[in-house]
Amino acid sequence: LNGAKNLILRNLRIYGFKGVQANGIFGTDNNSGLVRLENIELFDNGGGNGPEHNIYLNRSSSDPNFTVSMRGSWLHDAYYGHLFKSRAQRNVLEGNYFMGTKSTNGIQTENYLVDIPEGGTLVLRNNVLVKNFSGDNSNAMSVTFAMENQNNAGTNRILVENNTFVAFSKYYDTQNHPIYPMQFYYPAKVPGSAGFPNFPVTIRNNVFVGYCKTGNAF
Repeated sequence: LNGAKNLILRNLRIYGFKGVQANGIFGTDNNSGLVRLENIELFDNGGGNGPEHNIYLNRSSSDPNFTVSMRGSWLHDAYYGHLFKSRAQRNVLEGNYFMGTKSTNGIQTENYLVDIPEGGTLVLRNNVLVKNFSGDNSNAMSVTFAMENQNNAGTNRILVENNTFVAFSKYYDTQNHPIYPMQFYYPAKVPGSAGFPNFPVTIRNNVFVGYCKTGNAF
């Protein structure tokens, strides 16, 4: 996606790009308005030890309100990369199924399910997010926010509600590192704790199934 404004992609199946280690959907910083993704299936994309993903969209260099909206979609079987990665200023994910894959024969599957690496607005509502034993050198979290930088800090807002977070394994690798539903910032910060930036954060009415009790907030 390059130079798009108010683009709709609907009723598509995009897969098989892991063979050339490429993203299933890639967006440059030259997009604006709204990118709407509806009823999309993305799988078997990614590679390159992480730089490529099922979908990878950059923030807009021209539109401070650039928005990515994904609804009713199924993302699964990414190869090394994430199921969904977006640097867009605003991301609205509603009614999707993010399905992590079990690693077999020592082959790593996905890293994060949803990665919002530069912060901004994240609305995560009515989704199912399943994390599995994704293999060595992968990662524990289903959802991450501002783990790389805070380029979108001016629009920061988090709403995570009515989602079902599922862990099909206690650990994500052979070193017995536990699986977590979400992480904000790096090093990790818990909303409301010292050092967490002051912006609206709402996490409510979510269901968590299969996670180990660690004593940590996330």
